[in-house]
Amino acid sequence: MGPQTSTTASRLTALLIGPELYWVFAYVAAYLLAARNSPSTPAGNAFLERLWWLFPLLAVPFSYLIYVASNTARWGMLMRINVAAAVGLTFCLARLTSAIDYHDSRNSGVFGGFVIGIGVGALLLAVCDIIVALRFWMTRSQ
Repeated sequence: MGPQTSTTASRLTALLIGPELYWVFAYVAAYLLAARNSPSTPAGNAFLERLWWLFPLLAVPFSYLIYVASNTARWGMLMRINVAAAVGLTFCLARLTSAIDYHDSRNSGVFGGFVIGIGVGALLLAVCDIIVALRFWMTRSQ
């Protein structure tokens, strides 16, 4: 194995172990949490409603831990994290929301919780991006 093979393996590992894989695992977690509410119960619905803001609050900042294990280009990885988080969070929250069923007219307002979760996630993405960009700037100026 020469240096070329080692570099190729390193790049392949960085691509496979990235933010996309993290969000696949987050979706599996959301799927399992949503499956617990089948058939839907008032307690299960209340639990899933709490996850509308708690899931983005935990999942989005943890997606930035990929920087610790990755040695890829900094700005490219930041873009991958943002795209993966936007898509992944949307799918996770959609799965959680689809498991909520009140069996009456309250179902018409369930989509509002999905929108709140997306808003919390977008706000956290912006805050984390600013922190990462400041870190890039601080390490560049040293």
